[in-house]
Amino acid sequence: MRAPTGIIEAIARLRDETLANPRLAALLMLVPLVLVIHVGLLTRDALEDARSDRNPLARRAARLEALAASGGWTEAIGREEATLARWQSQAWRASSADLAAADLQTTLRAVIARHLAWNRMKLAPAEELKAVGGWRVRAEVNGRLREEGVLPMLQELAEHSPRIIVEQLLVSAQRGQTITMQLSVVVLPEDKP
Repeated sequence: MRAPTGIIEAIARLRDETLANPRLAALLMLVPLVLVIHVGLLTRDALEDARSDRNPLARRAARLEALAASGGWTEAIGREEATLARWQSQAWRASSADLAAADLQTTLRAVIARHLAWNRMKLAPAEELKAVGGWRVRAEVNGRLREEGVLPMLQELAEHSPRIIVEQLLVSAQRGQTITMQLSVVVLPEDKP
């Protein structure tokens, strides 16, 4: 295959001009030199970036290897699984937030009937806990304590299983001993058979 005559003529003309003008020949030889220098600088920058990225990764890899070599993972996993099982056993179970609220209301009515002369209870709407796939049900109890005081009621709430969390407790000596409590429970969905 032959090259078109126009290209051959252009190359011949460029050769004649470079032979006639040494400055043009020097300039044409500098273009590849500039390209080589530019590619060299880009390569050097890329290598420096790779080295700077490697150092933190190497330190992290060394830490992870030290952790992996330290052993005891089976025991640690066993401890954490036991803690998770204990927490799950302390959570309330219900098929819906409304049923959980009804269970909490029934439980609180029984407890406060034994310890409060008069009372008022309000349940807040259940809030969804997406992290555990369940709900948090909150209640507020106001009332006047019987003669035994607040400790027996707090002990009964603390010993109740599943757990009832006492978030806030205010006891006032006005008009007998009045109490205001903010309570909550964490509810997990019941396991389906």
